This record gives sequence, C-alpha cells and structure tokens, in this order.
Amino acid sequence: FAASVAQRRWAAASTATRAQAIGVLGANLLADRDALADVMVAEVGKRRAEALSEVDKCAHAAAFFATEAEAWLAPKAVP
Repeated sequence: FAASVAQRRWAAASTATRAQAIGVLGANLLADRDALADVMVAEVGKRRAEALSEVDKCAHAAAFFATEAEAWLAPKAVP
C-alpha cells in the first residue's frame, strides 16, 4: 500500500521536483560514501576500492540525470 501511494505522489510531482529529488539522492550518496562502501564490503564482499567506485558511479549518475531530466522529459513536437 505504501509503495503504491508513494508511486502516485512521485508520478504527480513536477519534473523539476523529481529532478531535484534525484539530485539530493546523489548528494546523499556522496555524503554517506564511506558508510555505504563499508556495507558493500561487509554484505557483498566487494573490495573497498570497488565499493567506493560504485557509490561514486551512482552519485554521478544521479547528478547527471537530475541535470538532464527536464530537457529529456519536456514535451517535444513530433513531425
């Protein structure tokens, strides 16, 4: 039930609001970089360097999509 409610809220949010949320996600990933890497090392068995790299990759992807979302999702005329 909670996931369904959350999805409806997300769908109803503006593109700008969603882009901002994804940007915050990326910033939070970087802020918790070491702790997230520790979890990956302990739970998945990744090497620390690999775990840090994965957190960085996800944070940078979130930042990229946050920056590009509005342009990608803007209405476009189709000839």
